[in-house]
Amino acid sequence: AKAIAPVLERAGHTLVSAVDAGHEQATEQAKEQEQEQRQANRPAVRLKQADRAQSDGRSSRARQLYGRVLKQSPGNVEALTGLGWALIDTGQPQKAISKFQQAIENNPDHGDAYIGLGMAHRKLGQSREAMKAYDDYLSRFPDGSSSSIAEYQRDKLRKELGMN
Repeated sequence: AKAIAPVLERAGHTLVSAVDAGHEQATEQAKEQEQEQRQANRPAVRLKQADRAQSDGRSSRARQLYGRVLKQSPGNVEALTGLGWALIDTGQPQKAISKFQQAIENNPDHGDAYIGLGMAHRKLGQSREAMKAYDDYLSRFPDGSSSSIAEYQRDKLRKELGMN
């Protein structure tokens, strides 16, 4: 029995070591999966943070966050559109136009980009281009959530241009 004791002790130690190693491997795999999930969600989280900053009037911060989203996801329509609005708010409507145009190219069904495009053109005094953006919105989304805004802005531009 004394001869078997060291063998059993070594076997038990080996078993415990094997269980510990398996647990460590499982823990490492779980950590890797969690990190991958965080990486996958990072653009979505940053997009929400950027939207919040923009709605709170912190357009410079929003620009930074939208830029980070676009580094990870260059064609992200929501980030392009949000960045466009932030650029308007920070006095850069010309740059905003290109962001709204990119958003529309990537997804022609993203209505907010048309409204932003119209606003950017208005800020630059480009009334005809602004009116076209609002008309494009209304032709694509006649009952859209921003149709009353588009109609109002378009009608206002028509009056300014003497096109009643």
